[in-house]
Amino acid sequence: MRIRVRFRDREAVKLPINQNYFLAAAVYSVLGARPDYARFLHDHGYTHEASGRAFKLFVFSPLMCKTRRVAGQDLILGPGAFSWVISSPMPEFVTALAEGLLSQGEIDMRGVTLPIETVEAEAEPEFAPEIAFTCLSPIVAAQSTPTYANFLTHEDQPEFSEHVRKNLIRKFELIHGRPPDDDSFRMEFDQGYIARRDGRVTKLIDIRGVQIRGVLAPFAVKGSVALIRVGYECGFGERGSMGFGCVGMDRKNKDSDPPLD
Repeated sequence: MRIRVRFRDREAVKLPINQNYFLAAAVYSVLGARPDYARFLHDHGYTHEASGRAFKLFVFSPLMCKTRRVAGQDLILGPGAFSWVISSPMPEFVTALAEGLLSQGEIDMRGVTLPIETVEAEAEPEFAPEIAFTCLSPIVAAQSTPTYANFLTHEDQPEFSEHVRKNLIRKFELIHGRPPDDDSFRMEFDQGYIARRDGRVTKLIDIRGVQIRGVLAPFAVKGSVALIRVGYECGFGERGSMGFGCVGMDRKNKDSDPPLD
């Protein structure tokens, strides 16, 4: 389920250009309405036995606003309306999140208080075997060793697509307790968009000194509807719980609901 938080209209605010860490902290603060669950998710998460990897199974977008500009290491948002998307397929997460948002009535973003106007559960879009998405946040695919992470980019195809496919399969198995009946999946980034940007479609985000690179470009997917739904619900690629891999429906899709960005 996907929840959209809308904040009250306000004057412009100055926020860190790298929001991920602060928004992740806000998520766990909100989940504090159910402290045992928040502690479990933060400290452990859901462990995929075959791979030994832990997943949090949620994703969130950056704060979104129609008016925005970059000033050095700061992001100036507003004036106007803000919104924030958080999504997960896990009922316990959604319940704890909704309770916490309604109870707190605001979130804190590095000392900036954002009062909540509404908390809305969004209708699930109509998924299909072929569909297009926009990136609300970069998609991360990393070939990691204990001491080094090699972040793949849009130029690393088909490796990038296959890395995302395997990640989606693991998430599906955790959510449903079984492998998917159809594990086909392929993603292709919009080459026209990449050409218009002169190939500059990767974004480097600093999270407390750790540099993470992801791809920020529209893309199309083809394959298992079940895996596509998993990507929409808890992120395409890695590190969804740090705000990577959150997507919106492409504006050309029938069910498009473009973000305030």
